[in-house]
Amino acid sequence: VWRCDPPQHDGNALHADRAAFSEAVTIVAARLETLQNQTTARLGAPAGDIFAAHAQLLAELAEATLAHDAANYAPVWQAETAQAAAALAALPDTYLRARAADIHDLAQQVLARIAAAPEAVAPDDAPFILVARDLYPLRAATLPANCLAIVLADGDPHSHTALLCQAAQRPYYSDSGEAVLALTDGAHIQITRASGEIHRLP
Repeated sequence: VWRCDPPQHDGNALHADRAAFSEAVTIVAARLETLQNQTTARLGAPAGDIFAAHAQLLAELAEATLAHDAANYAPVWQAETAQAAAALAALPDTYLRARAADIHDLAQQVLARIAAAPEAVAPDDAPFILVARDLYPLRAATLPANCLAIVLADGDPHSHTALLCQAAQRPYYSDSGEAVLALTDGAHIQITRASGEIHRLP
């Protein structure tokens, strides 16, 4: 098991003037373009198009943020993205509701750049199963080949993370419940593929 929960940077605790915020957005946009190309080459155009959509969404959210006159754009960005995600999460369509996670992903990517926070690095020395409360598309698209499966306490089968796992032929188990969050790095588990039932091994 490798525990890797989504980042939770707090925009209210960070500071970015207009130039610093714009620079963070530019860096994230460039990464999304690279990720689109890499994902298309590895998993096909439909998977790569997820990040083209993310780039468009990033541009729209950044424009809305910069429309404000502020000394600190980090909390403004957090508020704008939270509002947009909440609007999607309230929609009746399951596919559109799942897109809220994409906005949370983008929000955290920009805040991580502002915070100059390092990313968690996946193990590369042995096969592992990623266990988390949820998983954003960025992480799903960049997991190494030695990641055997994804087990999420929450998650959403309609999410882009689920679609990326399907494209990579990587088993994805959502709604596994709070109990999986008690698992720690290095724990050994067995998953029944058909049912998703999880057993901890000695």
